[in-house]
Amino acid sequence: MAYIQFQLKKAFKNNIFLITVPLLLIISFIVLGLNATTSRSMSLENQAKGNLAMQNNAISQMEHSLKHYKKNGEAYNLTKQSISDTKKQRKDSQNLLNAFKQQNWQEVYHYQLKAANLAKNIQLKNHNVSNDEKNALTKNVKFFEYLTKHPLPYEDTPPVTGIQFLLDLNQLYLPFLFILVVTFILTQLYTSKYKNKADISSLLPITNNHRYVFDNLIGIIIAGGIFYLLNILIFIVATLIFKTGKLVI
Repeated sequence: MAYIQFQLKKAFKNNIFLITVPLLLIISFIVLGLNATTSRSMSLENQAKGNLAMQNNAISQMEHSLKHYKKNGEAYNLTKQSISDTKKQRKDSQNLLNAFKQQNWQEVYHYQLKAANLAKNIQLKNHNVSNDEKNALTKNVKFFEYLTKHPLPYEDTPPVTGIQFLLDLNQLYLPFLFILVVTFILTQLYTSKYKNKADISSLLPITNNHRYVFDNLIGIIIAGGIFYLLNILIFIVATLIFKTGKLVI
């Protein structure tokens, strides 16, 4: 046990450990910050605000154009109908924003599904739309159909809440960075016992077999300890800033 404690102290006091582990944390928090910035601009609520602004602008332009058309003419009647349709969509956007403020997810998904179906029906009439775009529209409709039946709080993408960010980080970034950091630390640990090509650890009162087992055990302890420490710290910070989130969305 004294050998294990000695090697662990040597690893944790090593400059590589003191530099690379905090660096890994900093990179993770940079990713969290970038996710937060992107998430705010791409959130459903901001999309609804953007749609409402566009609808208000479209209604103003069409009402202005209406003055230049002959009353009860074809262009006049089409514009009047477009104004009426856009006002209905504007009302849905306003209701959607109210639902967001109240965190009434059942209502949120109801209006999102309505908008998704409208977008799908409009695009399907366009013969220039590719099959991939059609499939994406259909997938979007099915997604909000599911959420309408299972109104869980919505998780914006890219994720920022504790659980979802941790899952995303472990899937996309952390495995590669973590392996790189642990490789550096363990390489430094295992090679530091060689001086002038001689293994000075062989002078310790411990058999080669025990030393081999202990070295592997130390590697597992260091790798596991760093991994879980990073995950716990990242989860705590993301949760404190953006809440815990849901395991399933």
